[in-house]
Amino acid sequence: MKKKTITKSKISKNKMNIRDTILKHATAGKSFLEFSGIDKKRMSIRLKNFSKKTKEKYDVVWLNYNVKYNDNVSEDLQTLPSLLTKKGVLFVTLRKGQVRWFPRGTDQRVINMAYEMMMKDQFSKGGLKIQQFFKEESIKSTVVFGLKWIK
Repeated sequence: MKKKTITKSKISKNKMNIRDTILKHATAGKSFLEFSGIDKKRMSIRLKNFSKKTKEKYDVVWLNYNVKYNDNVSEDLQTLPSLLTKKGVLFVTLRKGQVRWFPRGTDQRVINMAYEMMMKDQFSKGGLKIQQFFKEESIKSTVVFGLKWIK
């Protein structure tokens, strides 16, 4: 049996495909928010603080937590419904690996399921119905969830 090797070009193509998919939805939408959890000075920022500065409503949102560890996801998801239009698309990009609130060595599938359940729970509390239409796992470091919402 041949061993399959993973090259850097395959990894970068996968990340580019994910970005292209998200940007395709962004161009189809009216307003797009890309939030990475860090500001221009590379300091941590929460969606709650960002939402105080804007009155705009978004129909395509990308929470890109691949830049840093996924510490504020739950808190940001609680804030998110106040920034959303009646209908739209949400992408959440998460870094694979250890999470502070899971025991060391927890299987990645369990972590992914926990994030899925957390997103569904937070959106139902915010009065939103969601449907997952996209899930992509890159070879090494990224998990992307695509969700459609309706208020």
